[in-house]
Amino acid sequence: MLRWGTLIAPVLAREARRAAVEDRPAVRSALRALVRRQARDAYYYGRRHDLTRARASLWTVMRHAPLDAHALAYLAALWLPEPISSFGGRAARRMARALGRR
Repeated sequence: MLRWGTLIAPVLAREARRAAVEDRPAVRSALRALVRRQARDAYYYGRRHDLTRARASLWTVMRHAPLDAHALAYLAALWLPEPISSFGGRAARRMARALGRR
């Protein structure tokens, strides 16, 4: 999926600019979903196999999409050592659950 994401992102970014006005929200939504999915997939691929390829893939996709907080968090986690990123992920999930209950 990493390779497909890097190929699809520029196409979706172009279509988000050139599509008919009524179609742009749907294309932007698809691009945002692609970036988030690519970020998650790149994180797990990087942790299990090749960090360099995962980081490069994620940078490529993020270059064609608006900055997304989820993607930035996964990118930061790829640069941190595994124990620190695991702890940060658990803390972030706990905080999100606590804020969601209010």
